[in-house]
Amino acid sequence: MESKNNQLLKFLKVLCDDTRLAILNNLKESEKNNEELQNLLKKSQSTISHQLNILIDNDLVDFEVKENYKYYKVKNQTIFKLLSRIEGFIEKTTSEDFRERRKRNLFDILT
Repeated sequence: MESKNNQLLKFLKVLCDDTRLAILNNLKESEKNNEELQNLLKKSQSTISHQLNILIDNDLVDFEVKENYKYYKVKNQTIFKLLSRIEGFIEKTTSEDFRERRKRNLFDILT
């Protein structure tokens, strides 16, 4: 059985790709087919298909066949809450105030 740390690492690795994040963001409001994603992201069909398969394999994206096209959609919208919280964390930890506090705490520890 896979450890929780390994599961977390595997999941985070899925999110650590610019194209996959762009696909998720483009599917946030509505489902799209491969061709629409290619045009929006200016990527090849094979690149989009490969990244979609990774997202599907990791239960982040699902698809439905309509009129001979696969339409992709985000499987669970909760992913956007997680991404938003990560963005907030990054903003908070990179703010000037945070860096100053960190410097001060480090200075206090060293003295």
